[in-house]
Amino acid sequence: MTLAMNSLSASFEPSTAFEESLFRVAKVPETSTQPDRSVVVSIDRNLPKVETTPKGFISIEELNAKSSKIEARKVALEEARRRLATAISNSQTDTIKSYRLKKGWSQADLAAAIGTSQPHIARIERGTENLLIDTCRRLGEALGLDMNAIDRALRAQEAAVAARASSCAN
Repeated sequence: MTLAMNSLSASFEPSTAFEESLFRVAKVPETSTQPDRSVVVSIDRNLPKVETTPKGFISIEELNAKSSKIEARKVALEEARRRLATAISNSQTDTIKSYRLKKGWSQADLAAAIGTSQPHIARIERGTENLLIDTCRRLGEALGLDMNAIDRALRAQEAAVAARASSCAN
């Protein structure tokens, strides 16, 4: 067996402990008669979470949580979301996002209502998540919609994503 390189460029051994924690050496069998051999790289999936909020600043989640504790700000945020929903629904078919905004909810509010995470709601609204039927049911209960309305909203999201992708490609 030949030892495969385990760095990004596959031209030298890992130079730092960080690289060593990301990449592992893998053995490549010498059974191939091809002159070019594949490089096998194994990337750890359990990398430490990288903090994205700079030191001395507050994250949007923390800001939203603080604002939600002040009743006047909470009401103002909910009203702003409802106005945004009206603007969105006039220009397109209703989506999960527009239904959420009509209720005056943030993504975190909807996530709490259906027992999931805010990033999961973001992926649902982006149209990049294949949903389980249980998730669709919980969305329907939280938003006060039947399964047909959930299906139409998800299809509208898919169409919007496809339209954006085709406009970006042109």
